[in-house]
Amino acid sequence: MVQENLSNVPRREGFCIKVYTQNSRGLRATNLEEVLATMKTQSVFAWCLQETWRIGSPILKYEGGYHCIYHGPTEKLNRRGSLGVAIMLDPQAWQGYLDGGQKRKCYGLRIMAITIKLTDVKGNVISIRLVTAYAPHSGCTDEEKNIVRE
Repeated sequence: MVQENLSNVPRREGFCIKVYTQNSRGLRATNLEEVLATMKTQSVFAWCLQETWRIGSPILKYEGGYHCIYHGPTEKLNRRGSLGVAIMLDPQAWQGYLDGGQKRKCYGLRIMAITIKLTDVKGNVISIRLVTAYAPHSGCTDEEKNIVRE
């Protein structure tokens, strides 16, 4: 298979955002610091995180206007933690989330979607549905697998 070199292809005029995703396998304070530092240095608009192992569904504010929207179980399900997703937003993404009506939809403990409204360089309003999700592993129950399939 021949691979094209797209580095010289001119970009369309418009708006470009950078979104990262990562299975965090337990979002600890050090992991969170790395996420925030990378978002700042790499100009990341949003970072979707899976398997955060966090309890509850808070929205937390961090230094520099960054916010993280969490969704997890209401209580710890096992010793090490399990499940949960999150979306970390830079200040522009956070404002878009507010402008979008703070819409958050959760499907079980593995999928969360939010709406972000932005304005492109031509003044057009753009609505983005940003989803963070991960599939259950083979040891999960059929019920857990069916939630993801729906």
